[in-house]
Amino acid sequence: MCLVSRLLYIHAMLTLHLPVVLPPENTPDIVVNSLLEGGTALRPVTHRHLLRLVAYNYLEGEQPMLLYPKSALGTLKSLLLNTRETRTCMLTTQDLVFISSQISRGMYHLMRHGLTHRDLATRNIYVHENLLVRIGDRGLSWDLYTEEYHRLPDGEMAPVKWMAAEVLAERKYSHYSDVVRNTATHSGIWFIRVETLSKDNPETRTPPPPQERYLH
Repeated sequence: MCLVSRLLYIHAMLTLHLPVVLPPENTPDIVVNSLLEGGTALRPVTHRHLLRLVAYNYLEGEQPMLLYPKSALGTLKSLLLNTRETRTCMLTTQDLVFISSQISRGMYHLMRHGLTHRDLATRNIYVHENLLVRIGDRGLSWDLYTEEYHRLPDGEMAPVKWMAAEVLAERKYSHYSDVVRNTATHSGIWFIRVETLSKDNPETRTPPPPQERYLH
């Protein structure tokens, strides 16, 4: 890392407390290019529910560095998992409806401007004070959730688990493939909510009656 990049990195981490994406050394060029493309994808538009890239630094021969705004509660994924596992921050049904509606507004704004996100997921959504949520670009979560990405034959990293069929078959991204991601994201939010409620309700832990008589 060059001196300018190193100073920016230290200043962001220690003074501004900004999340920083800094890929490791020897990262393949195609992954670096994908990271930069994802990190700058949302820069052309502004919206209350979109997380904008603060700044980035990239010099030929150096690894890029991307700076993002700080979020008070981290990613939506980490918040939901903490809700389920520790019960320290319980989200009500009204809270989740509020969160889901904000996500939909942000995605609708992208669609109106002819942009596709390509990687909407709870790991890409950041929660601020008063449950204000902002959709982050696809460049940030690759660095934070590497286990959820797989290397495709061409070397690109992609979250294949919830990708639309046309994306896997033809690498064709569109608003329709974003709808698939949007649906999967909302389903994940509510699945965790239902799972949490079922753990809190003794009746749901009672084994169901035998079903053999209905299977003849």
